[in-house]
Amino acid sequence: MKKFLCLSLCIALLLAVLPSAAYAVETFTTSEEGIAFIKEFEDYRATPYEDNGKWYIGYGTLCEKGDYPNGISQDEAERLMRECVEVAEDLVNNLLLTYGIAVTQYQFDAMVDMAYNLGTQWMNPTYRFCSYLISGIGQYTEAQVVNAIATWCHQGTTVRTNLVTRRLRCAYLFLYGQYQNDGPSAYTYIHFDPNGESLDAYPIQDWAITDCLVLDFSENTRMKWPVEGNVLLDYSMDSTIYFPTLDQYKCNPGIVIQGEVSTPVYAPANARVMATGVNEEIGNFVTLDLGNDYNIVCGQLKELAVDKGEYLEKGQLLGYVAEPTKYYSIEGSNIYIEMMHQGKNVDPLDFME
Repeated sequence: MKKFLCLSLCIALLLAVLPSAAYAVETFTTSEEGIAFIKEFEDYRATPYEDNGKWYIGYGTLCEKGDYPNGISQDEAERLMRECVEVAEDLVNNLLLTYGIAVTQYQFDAMVDMAYNLGTQWMNPTYRFCSYLISGIGQYTEAQVVNAIATWCHQGTTVRTNLVTRRLRCAYLFLYGQYQNDGPSAYTYIHFDPNGESLDAYPIQDWAITDCLVLDFSENTRMKWPVEGNVLLDYSMDSTIYFPTLDQYKCNPGIVIQGEVSTPVYAPANARVMATGVNEEIGNFVTLDLGNDYNIVCGQLKELAVDKGEYLEKGQLLGYVAEPTKYYSIEGSNIYIEMMHQGKNVDPLDFME
């Protein structure tokens, strides 16, 4: 109960400082149809069970391993579930108030199901579904909304079939208000690795891509700066530039961006992690496949937050700025960015926002 009390206090403090316009947004409680939707996926278990290192009981309520040695009744399980639903309701209502988002009852119920199952991780404005809600969900296509919801089907880097089913049904509920729906049949789920090939050959416009984002980088795409800072060394393959630490002039196939040690570094675009490794010159690095034969290398990292094969959304955490290698001791801590198209170096600055 302590975590419920702390959350209530945090929400109360936040509401106290919200602009008055935020109060015009309607808030909700979960409908009984929404409660039944959650129960359908959680099932009822009378005794504690382990899933991915955590312990649960009843309708997916988090507990400790030694809790409830004699189990719980179905009525007690529902009481615990409804307490957790109230927490999820507060989270979703807080999101609506903070950004002035207007939704229907059934859309609210779909979002509560996501909050009950996922917590707050999908509520990051840099992630697609949350950003769609903030900017206005009506301007996005059905396929875009389904993809934005259905992508939350992983446990770690592993796709869980039960989560695919839940997300596709949740997406259909969010779009059409049908609690009993056949979302998994309405949308095709594919699980494949393009292995560096173009996705143009696949008719994906009406598909729900849940294991990977559609990587469609082009010359018109604009990347997020992986870290905010001055460019210390520019891209230069046509002429040499001066490297202070090396005390020599040479070509530079990438750019070097200033960054304080331990500053978060973010994925500049939707991507698949092709490789991670360590290099004497640029330290720990991540190589990203952006699609359409565009690749990017991000170096001078520490505490990598991604794994090979993982699909990343633009703005997702890659790691943190590391201490500079001996090749950049005078330049100072930085992030090294090298970009290639069809195997040839290109200037990353040409694609930055």
